Amino acid sequence: MKTHVTPETAAAVLAARVCGLRADLLAALINNPLFTPEEQLVGNHSAYECESPERLARWLRNVQHEAARRERIHAAQAHDLARLLKHPQLDKQCVEVLPLLFGRAATEAKRAQVLGQVWLMVLERVGRIGHAGEILN
Repeated sequence: MKTHVTPETAAAVLAARVCGLRADLLAALINNPLFTPEEQLVGNHSAYECESPERLARWLRNVQHEAARRERIHAAQAHDLARLLKHPQLDKQCVEVLPLLFGRAATEAKRAQVLGQVWLMVLERVGRIGHAGEILN
């Protein structure tokens, strides 16, 4: 007995594959703190607009890679924050406020900016950076 694939069967298999990929993509993207609410909203809308399994599979890989990259950056920044909080030139008020500022920074660029500004302040206090921004020995 020969098995014939009808157009209806092929369409059902394609629809199931698209549905599965879409679910995997949205599971990786939605409610993930590594992505902004705007990215999640656009991703959700775009995922439901897309009917191409190849595009959804590529997009899923890209989201997973981006999440891993952002996780690595976040871990490195958390390590820098821990080092900075132990610095003897940091006063008690800065030690209390810095984690709050760091936590409120939504993107890695903003977290890097917070860390950079505080490091500059610390280096200025210990006399390694002059008031004009020059690096001193």
